[in-house]
Parts: sequence; structure tokens; C-alpha cells
Amino acid sequence: MARPRTITDERLLTATAAVIERVGPGFTLAQVAREAGVAVGSVAQRFGSKAGLLRALTEQGRTQAVERMRTAADAAESAESAVRAALLAVFGELGAAGDSGVANHLAQLGTDLADPDLRGLLGLHYAALRQELSGLLRAAAGDGWCGPAPDVAARVLLSAVNGAALHWSLRPGDNAGSNRAGSNDTGSKDPGSNHTAANTAAANTAAANTAGANAAAANTAVASDDTAAGKGTLRVCLAETIDVIMKGWLP
Repeated sequence: MARPRTITDERLLTATAAVIERVGPGFTLAQVAREAGVAVGSVAQRFGSKAGLLRALTEQGRTQAVERMRTAADAAESAESAVRAALLAVFGELGAAGDSGVANHLAQLGTDLADPDLRGLLGLHYAALRQELSGLLRAAAGDGWCGPAPDVAARVLLSAVNGAALHWSLRPGDNAGSNRAGSNDTGSKDPGSNHTAANTAAANTAAANTAGANAAAANTAVASDDTAAGKGTLRVCLAETIDVIMKGWLP
């Protein structure tokens, strides 16, 4: 009889996300092993290679993101607020990584997109989120709905939120300083959550170009507003981006 596993995949993948947050795409299996408190051979035996580890992390991220969207939507008070809550549950996590952590996750994803297998997995990640969001928008699109069809609306919102997250990460000033000092963002401190959020951003960039004009319009509205959304936490910035778009679609 095979011996039960004492080292779970979850433990190794959580360690991987934490190392990526600190080091970026140059991380090694040895660093992951140290973070997890295991021998490097345990990591190599389980996933085969660094590429195998990244594939497993990306697949886990898709599952986690969908679960977070559903949990947040179920807890929302209305169909309209469920859309906002679901998006924030995924994208808002990235703000907890800090400036260097965000940069490292995005750098890793830039590397992932050059790999055909990982790029394909990121496309599946995006498709899963779009499907979940389409269902929520379908529930919100009652009488008087002025927006596009739910599937198109999902592409628009995902592109806009992705663009707003990138805008926030690049914006100089108050948000960068507060994040380095210890962000007030209420997102998760789990590095795996942050990597999931970064995966979402990268997948949207790759797959939602058809909604670029709508995203640009929404981002312009947010960027030109000198409110807390422009200078505060990522969650605040994302919430305002979502509200700008949904306000034009709801009766």
C-alpha cells in the first residue's frame, strides 16, 4: 500500500506563490523547498520541474478565483452588488502584495505568457472568470438594462478592472507610499491569493482586447477623478471603476 502524502500540494503551491512574491520569475525549486520546509527533491518529485510547478499553480489559481467569486456573490445583498463583490474578491487581493510583490507577480506572468502551455492555461483562467461573471450579469440585467449582452458586458468589466489594476500599480504618489508603509487595503495577505489576482490580470490582458475601447473609457473616468479611488487602495480604485460602468448600464 502506498504511503499517505505528508506534504500536500497546497503547502508547496502556497510556498511557490510566496517565493514568487519576494523574488519574481528568477525563483528556484530550492527556494520553494526552503519556504515549504521540505527537501528540494520533494518539490521536484511532485511537479517534475519549475514549469510543472507553475502549471499547477496556474490551475489552482483558476479554481480559487472561481470559488472566491461565488462566495462573494452569494454573500451580496443584491444581483447588482454581487457583480461588484465577485470582481473585488479576485482582483482586490493583489493590493496586499506591496509594491515589490505586485511587480514580481506581474514579472512572473510576463514570463508565463511566453510559454505556450502556461498561456493556454491563463486563457482557460480568463474564460472561467468570464463565464462566472456572465451569469451574475445575466441575473442583474432585469427590466431597463441598458448594457450589452451579459457575455459582452463580462468582457468589458474584466478588461476595465484589469486596466484599473495596472493603472493603480503604476500610479506614483499616495497609493505607493501607503502600500510600502503597510497598506490599508482589506485584501487577503495570502500570497497565493495575490498570484491568483495577478493571473487574472494577465489572462484578461491576453484575452479581452475586443473590449479595449470600453475599458479605456472607464479607466479615463477613474484616472481623471481626484478622489480616494485615484490615490487610495486598490480595492477602492477597482470599486469605482466597476461603479462607473455599471451606473451606465443599470436603469
